[in-house]
Amino acid sequence: MLQARNEMVFIARWGVSLPPGPDNCGIDGDAISPAGVCIPGSPVLQSGLACISAAGVGSLRVGYHQQESEMTTGPAEQPILIIEDDIALATEIADALMAFNYPTLVVHDWDAAMAAVAKIAPGLILMDQMLGRVDTLSRIHQIRPVTDAPIVMLTGNRVEADRIIALELGADDFLSKPISSRELLARVRAHLRRGTVSSERKAAWRIEPRERRIYTPANVALELTATEFELVLVLSRQVGEPISRDALSREVLSRPYRAEDRSIDNLIYQIRLKIRDAGGGDVILAARGRGYYFTGFAEA
Repeated sequence: MLQARNEMVFIARWGVSLPPGPDNCGIDGDAISPAGVCIPGSPVLQSGLACISAAGVGSLRVGYHQQESEMTTGPAEQPILIIEDDIALATEIADALMAFNYPTLVVHDWDAAMAAVAKIAPGLILMDQMLGRVDTLSRIHQIRPVTDAPIVMLTGNRVEADRIIALELGADDFLSKPISSRELLARVRAHLRRGTVSSERKAAWRIEPRERRIYTPANVALELTATEFELVLVLSRQVGEPISRDALSREVLSRPYRAEDRSIDNLIYQIRLKIRDAGGGDVILAARGRGYYFTGFAEA
């Protein structure tokens, strides 16, 4: 649970949480983006409503906080993704951030987390170290090819060696449970501020799910078709893990794979050429009898 702080005085706590599912989008004039994200219209946004419809992974919430007659609004345009299986704690964290007008999306399991990362391009990720039986530290490598958003681990683990390993695996910071609301907000602000500066300086290959583009270290977008990009995105969600041709065909082409169908192989060939010609090397490899896997881009 969040540690209570006297400085947080909620006078206009508002926002709407909806149960996940496709039926909760497309109402009141909302539009559905090609990526499956529910984009609220202005009237709906004013009441704090949004959701991720295609994956059914949660609800996006916004709100305001006023203290000493001063209304404070958060600068974040990209949602803060909260990956936490303790529903009560996740709600408290979301409420604390929502009070400062930081939009948040809460998910409670790993599959929903990966779907959310791909669909909303979060500005920051707050991730519980243990999601049920899943140790998320061992899954960070699956997130990194899809987003370079700062990852702050929420953990009760105070073992120094484990924290060092986590940082080497790609985590950016830790918040120890029980979580102080003051420290939470300070860390969020610091990482978002640092992320804005570093994104201007960083030169690396990156996949931008919201833009549906892949950028080279020179910030040049690869000329990929929509289907080619979708194939890379699907592979990048499971770095190092082969995905069968049938699974790729169903996910990307919406049809089962047939032995005589070379569509996936041809798409892979074209993607490889484009990435290799742009200096990205061989990042999609074949696993004999198992399909294809994505290795991740090398550090620039």
